[in-house]
This record gives sequence, structure tokens and C-alpha cells, in this order.
Amino acid sequence: MAKWVRVSRRLVCPVCGRPDWCLVTEDGTAAICPRVESNKRCGEAGWLHRLADGPVGRPRLKAWQIPLRRESARPEAIAALARRFQATADKCGAVHRLARELGLSEEALTRFGIGWSLCDGFSSWPMFDHRGWMVGINRRFADGRKKLIAGHRAGVYMPAGLSEDLARVEGTLLVAEGATDAVAALDLGCLAVGRFSCTHGTELLVGLVGRIKPARLVLVGDTDAPGRRGVELLAGALLPYVPQLKVVYPPAPYKDLRQWRQADATFEDLTKAIDAARLRRLGVEVRHG
Repeated sequence: MAKWVRVSRRLVCPVCGRPDWCLVTEDGTAAICPRVESNKRCGEAGWLHRLADGPVGRPRLKAWQIPLRRESARPEAIAALARRFQATADKCGAVHRLARELGLSEEALTRFGIGWSLCDGFSSWPMFDHRGWMVGINRRFADGRKKLIAGHRAGVYMPAGLSEDLARVEGTLLVAEGATDAVAALDLGCLAVGRFSCTHGTELLVGLVGRIKPARLVLVGDTDAPGRRGVELLAGALLPYVPQLKVVYPPAPYKDLRQWRQADATFEDLTKAIDAARLRRLGVEVRHG
């Protein structure tokens, strides 16, 4: 018989992501959660959730623990895994919980394809290359850690319907640092993609800009030193490929766009900041002699 243990800060509930009240089996095949309902009630303790198929004591390997094969890193295989995580999120209400925790809307998170793993209690964040092919899934854990699935590649966070929506927003595309900032921009009514980090994705974004051809590009940087340095380098790389480019930063005391959004920033606030930012231009060096 499986042994039940109480969750803690080191072992959070794989169903609700919280560090208290819930129970999990030592082998990780089941959990009892008082917050998320299932079709099996276990008295006052909560609801039973089966986390793995097969008999107790024989936990199955997760998809990211299986020795990597070439076919498992193909875009169609990564997309299939992402769909499984999304289906789980729909079933257990994970997107609703994430929306409350992050201060973002369920609709925007869904547009970015966010999923959930019952087995390990992380949210999944799909990433794409410049062609729109899914190349990797990043995992976000309850303690804030983020970790790319082994064998996957870092890419750009993109909402569904990116190319089609450019016409609706008159060709303006925002580039944010990180997934949650991109979701926050979408929440504010602006079409956006997110970088994997403040130093990653320059070539991918050059390719993406060349494919979808936005009329205006707005780079939203974090206000710390690495964020400012990264967005200025990106601006220099992208400037030759777009008709208009601006760089904006959230106002003090906010570190990033998500914090600004959580403080009740509006579409009009962001629009004013964009309008006030100077238009970046290519420098031309003229030599005489």
C-alpha cells in the first residue's frame, strides 16, 4: 500500500501547487487535494487525483525523463506534448489559478497555450521559432524556478493567431522580456511576443520580423541594468528590418511590464508611454577624404 505524506514548501501539491493541507504518495502516483475537485471524494481530506497510470509503486517516466530521441524533439512531437499539458490545465482549472497568482487574465494565458503537469506541479509555456514552429517548452515551478525540458530549444513566446491579428492592431508588435510580460501586454490590448531572456532570441526575432512584417516594433524592457542593456542591444539589431522602432520602459517603481499591469496600468497608459518614446533611426556615418 502506498504511503501518504504531507506536502511542504519543498514538496508542493502537484494538483494545486500549494505547500499545505494536501497529501501525495511517496511514489508520486496520486494526490489528495482539498482545493481541486475530482470524481472521487476522500472524506474531509479532499479529492483523489491519480497522477500516473499503472499500479501504485510503479511510477511511469515523464515525457521529459525518457531518453531523448530525434523524433521527440521534432515540432510536431513538442506540440503534441504541449496539447497534453493544455488538456490537463483545462481539466483541473490550472489556468484560473495561474491567472490569480500572476495577476493576468485567463484569456491571455490561454492565447499563449499555457498548460499544467499534474505529475510535477509545473505550468508549461510553449516556445516557437521564427517560422511559428514549436521548438520547446519551458517549465515554471511553484517556487519560481524555470527550466527548459531536456532536448528542447529556447524560442519566442507567441500568442495564437499572431499574424492574423497584426491587421487588427494596425501592424504594431510589442516585444517583451519573458513570457509573463508578453501575456501582460496582451492583457493591455497590445499584440506581443516574449523573449526567453534579456539576451536570447535576437536572430529569431529578426527572422520573425522578416516573416510577419510589422509596421511598427515596440520593445518593452525591464528597468534593471541587464534588462536595459539587453533591450538596447536588441533595438540595434532589429532597427534595419522595421519601418519604425521604439523602446519603452515601465515607470518607476515597476521593474517590468507585469508589475505595471498588476498596478492597474491601462491600454491608455501604455499608449502614452509609446507615443512619448523617441523614434529610433539608423545612424549614417559620412566620411570625407
